[in-house]
Amino acid sequence: MAKRPRVFIDSQLPLPELFAQDADVTRFDASDLTRARLADADALIVRSVNRVDAVLLEGTPVRFVGTATSGIDHVDIEYLKQSGVAFADAKGANAPSVAQYVFACLALYAEKVGRPIETLTLGIIGFGHVGSLVGRLAIDVGMQVLASDPVLEEDGRIGPWSPLPHILKEADVITLHVPLEDAGPHPTINLIDTPQLSGMRNRAGLINTSRGGVVNESALRAAVSQARHAVSAYVDVWLGEPDIDIGLARQCEIATPHIAGYSIESKRRAVEALHVALKSWLAEPQKYGAIRAENAVGDGAFGWESRRFAEVAAQSFPVRVISQVFLGAAAVGGVANAFASSRQSVQSRSERSSCDGTE
Repeated sequence: MAKRPRVFIDSQLPLPELFAQDADVTRFDASDLTRARLADADALIVRSVNRVDAVLLEGTPVRFVGTATSGIDHVDIEYLKQSGVAFADAKGANAPSVAQYVFACLALYAEKVGRPIETLTLGIIGFGHVGSLVGRLAIDVGMQVLASDPVLEEDGRIGPWSPLPHILKEADVITLHVPLEDAGPHPTINLIDTPQLSGMRNRAGLINTSRGGVVNESALRAAVSQARHAVSAYVDVWLGEPDIDIGLARQCEIATPHIAGYSIESKRRAVEALHVALKSWLAEPQKYGAIRAENAVGDGAFGWESRRFAEVAAQSFPVRVISQVFLGAAAVGGVANAFASSRQSVQSRSERSSCDGTE
């Protein structure tokens, strides 16, 4: 009888029993993951807190890596390709949670400027899983939506495409949903820099739930501190996490510790997607490179009535309270400790607690 494969799974992820159907499961704490621990592992399932590269994997039997995240900048994709290691991510699994975060920030911005949310023009930079969901919800609410995604536009995808300078000029709020890319035809590092911030409307809002490096933080610090034409910043992602620029964080309208995608449901969708991908790999273990599991994170996850969703987003995701608690903890116990403890406190948030009237 063939030996059952052994899968190592981050202990913070739910549904380990899914993997136990097809493999022997070992749970690990992210802080204790080392190359030595993977000496008999065939597959590895991680979160963003672990860097997956040659330092971790070289010489181990690991031939499948899955990350329960949308962003993959913690994974050395080139190393996996060169080593013949299969890879899967969970793009789209956190989209409903991030959309709630964005709408919670939009509600705060609308309150600040004294306008109904449906009268705002929303600029969406990046129109993938998260950006397109935010766009659909915003249109259903009655907002005008302008979007930029040169990758999708070049692929022939139909969308509400507008040039970035036009979006910056016309949108009341810009929300960012792009991967962190430092090369290629469309790099996103410092995509929003001094010229872009200067090109935004007077008193415009900027929401960043993508990656910290997408916005030049020095430029943002200057933009939020101007006496006139100040940008209102709602920031969830930062350079140098967890030891972030707390001075900048205190200048933002909302500063949260990378928790926009955090919810019980997001984790479950991510793990379900990775289980589908792992089963595909186990059926054909000669596969390597990216293994997709789109069906596990498709539109069925977004089944809320849009207007109701927009109304309750602020209650479902109390970003103002989270921001205040995080900044208060940072002042007492240090930035990195506050970052970690504040993230932990949001782990059990449910998307559905306010969206369907349950608690």
